[in-house]
Amino acid sequence: MTSARVAARKSRVKRTRPWLIRGSGPPQLVRLSTGAPAPTPVELALATWGVIPVAPRTKRALVSWAEFETYPPSVAQVKDWADQFSSCNWEVLLGSPSGGIIAVDIDSGTGHRWCDDQGGFRQRSGPWFETGRGWCYLFRVPVELCTFGKLVPHADVEILGNGHCHVIPPSIHENGTQYKWCRQPNLTKPVPLAPKWVLDVIRGKVAAPVPAVSVGVASNNVSSYTSTGRAFRIGELAALAEVPEVALAVMRLCGCGVRGIGKSFRCPLPGHTDQHPSAALYQRPGRPIALHDFHACTKEDEWWPLVDVFAAVKTGNLRRLTKAERATWWLRALVELRRVDLPTIDTPQPPGDAPEAAKKLYAGFVYLLQLREIYEPGQVERGAPYSWRFAADWCGIGSPTTVSKGMRWLFERGFLRIAEQGSSPGQGGKRRAALLALGKAYATSSSSPSRQSGAEGEV
Repeated sequence: MTSARVAARKSRVKRTRPWLIRGSGPPQLVRLSTGAPAPTPVELALATWGVIPVAPRTKRALVSWAEFETYPPSVAQVKDWADQFSSCNWEVLLGSPSGGIIAVDIDSGTGHRWCDDQGGFRQRSGPWFETGRGWCYLFRVPVELCTFGKLVPHADVEILGNGHCHVIPPSIHENGTQYKWCRQPNLTKPVPLAPKWVLDVIRGKVAAPVPAVSVGVASNNVSSYTSTGRAFRIGELAALAEVPEVALAVMRLCGCGVRGIGKSFRCPLPGHTDQHPSAALYQRPGRPIALHDFHACTKEDEWWPLVDVFAAVKTGNLRRLTKAERATWWLRALVELRRVDLPTIDTPQPPGDAPEAAKKLYAGFVYLLQLREIYEPGQVERGAPYSWRFAADWCGIGSPTTVSKGMRWLFERGFLRIAEQGSSPGQGGKRRAALLALGKAYATSSSSPSRQSGAEGEV
């Protein structure tokens, strides 16, 4: 081949295959579809891809795929699903069910440039497609390497294996965008092997970038966050979620076997019964470390603050906490991590024949006062908000009737009193809970709290 013909060929390659040019960034405008019709789910099944139907414009599977953890659905089963769900989305079962197919899911141009810096996708010409928010590249790895579940080596890059699925073209994203093949799979050949840098991430040779953060009173060491006689500031408590070691310690309090930021583990949120890795901790740019729930039904439920997760595990009730609640629950986590000296409040104890609910609610209120004394001294005299709903969660009492009876018993016998009435939404536009304080039983037994280190209220 003459030098002129070689130059002309290189020129054509640059015009038609710009993703080969290093640093070209995300291929938003490049589509390599040959014009052939996209493969159907049945055709993918014939090529031993594990595919299942998904509800239109969602990622919610229409069938149970627990039985397909190792082997793909049969071609006959896929044909039946295609007839039954004619307008559904489809997704591929990643990992073992599809013979080792994994997905590299990218949600932004920044994420794509990060992949380019690692080595990109120029060495392999596997199938890839546009998603509702970015791009997805499919590769093959040895089946024994698929057990990693999910890895998050960058804020906008996820590598998915066993226990995960990915929606494929021509499905419709929840935002109305259609998934479109940029390079269709060649079903007569195996999916190409993953690039070396992807294999290095899977094997742990490329660690997820976790910046060390130094905030407030301490460094990125959980042992530095201790009470030393002064009050915590609420801002310091919120900043704890920016410290990787603190985040890992809190998740371990929740019973999670988490190995590090970006490493997947079984989701601890109430209502999750799956045994597969279905969550990971991740620190998005400019935000605290949060739990990413892979199986969230809506985008709003996809990310959860660490302290909300801790509270949900303790109470069995998953909800978004208020700013004040988060401060209290952060302190409770620090106490359980033995990083805060809890002040002692000498209080009379309910008699032995008191209702169990009353004992738990009273111990819970004393514990709340102890925690709030850490960042706002004087709580014993002023009182603290202790609504029926909060008390039920805080003390682990599921029945509102039981809470009501227990609180009534405490009020009637002078263990609790109302220090300040609450306000309705009509008074200032925002409801404010009443402040409760220790009652006359406390006043007659002690004139002031004893601030000593050591004892903790049992809840």
